[in-house]
Amino acid sequence: MGRSVPYRRLYAEMADSEQHPQDQQDQQTERADPIGAESPAPAAQPEHTTQVPGLSSAPGRPVASSPLRRLTDRLTSMFSPPRKKVVERRHTVETTSESQRMVSLGVPDPTLSRLAADADPEGGADDQSTRTCAPSKTKIIIVLLALVTFLVIVIVAVTHQGTTGRRRHASYLWDATARIVSDEHVETMASCGLVRGRVEKEAFVFHGVPYALAPVGRRRFQTAESPPGLSSCWTGVLEATGPPGAACPHLAADGTPAGGAEDCLTVDIYTPRVPFTEPLPVVVFVGGDTLSGRTLAELRPEPELARRHGVVFVTVRVRRSVLGFLASEVLSRASHPHASGNYGLSDLLAALEWLSLNAEHFGGSAQRVTLLGHQSGATLMSLLTAVPRSKQLYTNMWLTGGSGHLDNFTMPDLRQASENNAQYLSYVDCADARCLRNRTVQQLLEAVPRVWHRIPTGLPRLNEPRHNWLVRDGFLLTESVHDAWAESQERRRELPDPLIVLGVNAQQDGAPDLYGVREWNVSSVAESYVATTLGTFPGELRDRATRLYLRHGGDPWTQIATMVSDVRTVCPLYAAARRAAGHFTNRAYFYLAAQKRHGETGFIADARSDIEAILGVYKAETIEQRKFVDNMQHMFYKFVREGRLPLDASAADKVYVVDDGIGTVSGHQSCDDLWNSSGLYPQYARRD
Repeated sequence: MGRSVPYRRLYAEMADSEQHPQDQQDQQTERADPIGAESPAPAAQPEHTTQVPGLSSAPGRPVASSPLRRLTDRLTSMFSPPRKKVVERRHTVETTSESQRMVSLGVPDPTLSRLAADADPEGGADDQSTRTCAPSKTKIIIVLLALVTFLVIVIVAVTHQGTTGRRRHASYLWDATARIVSDEHVETMASCGLVRGRVEKEAFVFHGVPYALAPVGRRRFQTAESPPGLSSCWTGVLEATGPPGAACPHLAADGTPAGGAEDCLTVDIYTPRVPFTEPLPVVVFVGGDTLSGRTLAELRPEPELARRHGVVFVTVRVRRSVLGFLASEVLSRASHPHASGNYGLSDLLAALEWLSLNAEHFGGSAQRVTLLGHQSGATLMSLLTAVPRSKQLYTNMWLTGGSGHLDNFTMPDLRQASENNAQYLSYVDCADARCLRNRTVQQLLEAVPRVWHRIPTGLPRLNEPRHNWLVRDGFLLTESVHDAWAESQERRRELPDPLIVLGVNAQQDGAPDLYGVREWNVSSVAESYVATTLGTFPGELRDRATRLYLRHGGDPWTQIATMVSDVRTVCPLYAAARRAAGHFTNRAYFYLAAQKRHGETGFIADARSDIEAILGVYKAETIEQRKFVDNMQHMFYKFVREGRLPLDASAADKVYVVDDGIGTVSGHQSCDDLWNSSGLYPQYARRD
């Protein structure tokens, strides 16, 4: 189809009045074209033109108002191609119908008709220039429309941020991940297949995700084994939407079997996001009061804590008691390699190896892993510093309330451990590994001797009986933690060298069974207790401890709980921190949490004060306690994100004291003046 006469004349009016010589030659060529032959030239210019909104009063030329005109001219210069190139391509310009061209220019149809009727008959000379102008103005309009659309989107997004309730929740989920399958569930792909979690408190929760094969049947009393292939994985989608995974079988505080099924090697994951973009730091948490499993209640982080601090929490369950640490020659002979014990340690290693493959599937970074251990969990994690295999599996450690003195005495070799455990085989009536694997979990736990399960509380007595759960098995552990930390820098290159924080509560070992047996509000009762315990040791230990701790005007129970905690946990950990600082390439810190609260052990800084504050489950009742929670979280999450603590520059070889404020002191008086030289380590220090 040919182009109509009014259409060409309109373009001629919109072109510039100045003509280039080359353009005039092009115009004559254009007029010779059959398309233009149909258009007779009018005899004269029209005396007036119709004024159209958005057009200037100049005859036939659409011009915007001043601000818009300047913007239009600038955009035209940006988008218009060089004139010469347009002339060379004049025969390849695509045309559309007259109405489509004019609509793209923003001119109404009635105006189009009048403009066409009044067009200049000689306007064909600028036809090629008009072709240059039309596409550029179209681009300008498109750009303006895009800008308007962008502004509308921004306004809608800002308005949407202010909404509440379900709409706000849905927006958060959409921003967080594209894997939402409903308002309540989310799916992600792990190394073993799809895992479905649930939405909880604006975070994503995955409960009971397996990280190793079930330690049942022939795998009982064996080191943890990762799935060798997809044939060992689940089929379909793993439902991780239920309650938190059950603890592994263990002994309760009263010595009775507790915990869930033997197939317990799972993790719970709390994450604010699921996609791979911008992976977050990972915090791996292992708790538990003792290695035998004695515990008051299982601790876990709150889901919103992960969102608030921008971290991924991974809670790991490991085997405990005889199922996690029984070392025996009969088990070693039936295993390859020939070793036994430390199965719980192998569980932790397997969980970290699983996490190195799967952290990004849950929004975390495998290169930014901080281990958080509490009591027996801290003890277990400290063993990793002596295991070369764990070197690339984590970066930092925060250990609170664990064992501070794990040497060859508290960690015997495999031969000695087998001799110590021989009595247990007679209790369970087994003489080989097959028999032990055929016994029920209940039978195995009920046969544990009381002395293995009972953890000494209170001040030590001379020659008190203790059981060693940990062993230098020759496979995972070839040396004690004490020896590994004391290695030369040359030797330590083969071992992990984490940035490490060791901490403890001021009255960590003020146990409930100690608090409830006496009326501690009487000074004479406290003095009598010290005499009947520390008085069994030779020398002046009792008198020195009495003078240092039992001062007039103080609370006797707080003084006793502080004394017990110092000898059992505080001073051994303080000595371990100084030992690590002297041998590790990275820095080592030590803190003492001093904020007191009312509980079942009286008004003290009990064993769970700091860890509950870190995990966001501390129930603060006073302003001072709220400040304590803020301070503990500030310290911990700063350490997780930045690898340092507040007051870092001035904290070398000092003790952090965390209460309603954060400060540092030089040394620990009672440790330096009494316990470190008393000879009570390692026999009477906490070891499990």
